[in-house]
Amino acid sequence: MAMAQSPCNVSVHDNKFHPVCYMSRKTSETESKYTTFQLEVLAVIEALKHFPVYLLGIPFKLITDCNSFKQTMSKKDVCHKIALWVLTLEEIIHNIDHRPHSRMLHVDALSRHQV
Repeated sequence: MAMAQSPCNVSVHDNKFHPVCYMSRKTSETESKYTTFQLEVLAVIEALKHFPVYLLGIPFKLITDCNSFKQTMSKKDVCHKIALWVLTLEEIIHNIDHRPHSRMLHVDALSRHQV
């Protein structure tokens, strides 16, 4: 399975999201056993590491089709491992939006393609 991320910008001309750049990598053998939620968090963390110029210090919205990611980020009680992720991400991500998978089909193009 491959992870793919693409920071987007809203065009002032048509008010739509447009990719700024793309990044993709193959998951390791250990990572390939992660749950969907864990892969989503890993993808966000990898994007933050890969695109610091676009993301760090700038308020931004994360749009995901993984509803459990959004729900977990707002929970009070989570296990230790996930609590570390939540603490790391909540300082950086200012808003998380959930969009149903049917509205996010364009995002799966890279992650569904076999490497």
